[in-house]
Amino acid sequence: MESRRDRKIISSFCVPFSFSIESGMVLEGESEEKVFLGFSVAELGGSSFIERMIPAEREQFLSVLTGKNGDDPEVEMLLSLCRKDGSFGFVFMRGWVVLSEQGNREIQGVMVEAAKTAKIFSALRSDVEKWRVKLSETEDIVTSLTLYAEKDPLTQILNTAATRRQAEEYLQGENKNCALIIIDMDDFKQINDSYGHMTGDEVLINVAKIIRKLFRSRDIVGRIGGDEFLVLMKDVSEKEILATRCSQILEEIKNIRCNSMTENEISCSVGAVFSSQENNTYDALFAAADKAMYRVKGSGKAEFQIEE
Repeated sequence: MESRRDRKIISSFCVPFSFSIESGMVLEGESEEKVFLGFSVAELGGSSFIERMIPAEREQFLSVLTGKNGDDPEVEMLLSLCRKDGSFGFVFMRGWVVLSEQGNREIQGVMVEAAKTAKIFSALRSDVEKWRVKLSETEDIVTSLTLYAEKDPLTQILNTAATRRQAEEYLQGENKNCALIIIDMDDFKQINDSYGHMTGDEVLINVAKIIRKLFRSRDIVGRIGGDEFLVLMKDVSEKEILATRCSQILEEIKNIRCNSMTENEISCSVGAVFSSQENNTYDALFAAADKAMYRVKGSGKAEFQIEE
């Protein structure tokens, strides 16, 4: 879209005009103070303009008004005109043939000295470059805000909404081979009650770091509740790989030490499930992994189970 500044740049070089055989050249708008081909605009009015054309081009120009070149209303010409200093300059003219109120054919349009078109494009290019920089900066800001809005403020992994959205987007794609894992901390309320919420927060931060470290950058890792985490492991179908990752989660979380905690005070229960043709939506996978995780909770905690 042409901006107000673009229009100002163009209008500072371009001269609007109308021309008919009866009235000659009429230069319009704010053009009275402009200098064109070394002349003031007033000096180029009437018949003066066509008198400065070379004869062959004058004939071609007038033939547009007489209709000898057909009835195409659009006019686009590059003309050679004698400048005030006696040299020749080029003028680019673009307009349309219309009927005046008196019923006479006239050309209405704009013209610009060809030598000045480079200045127009240079000025516009400068504006375009400035807008490109501004657009790039805006895109960076939008990207930063989007990332900020998707992050859990405490752990800096994905929050609940972003985890679900990204998982659903992946599951809607063609390749749906994946595993969904739910990690729920065991007796986490006791940690908060015994050591305080600041220590509890430190534990959660460490849990998030462990989970993020154990999985690939393309896997989806998020915090979906106070002490509950989710992983969508992409492009995986081997049970051995999934079991290994679940075991690593249990082992590394068990070794977290914050404040004056003793050994084995921190543990988690893990439930996991593979996607299948019948089980390939976020809600279905979540329900199955959640069910497996609660079975672990009911049978002693600190273990994992893969839903068959």
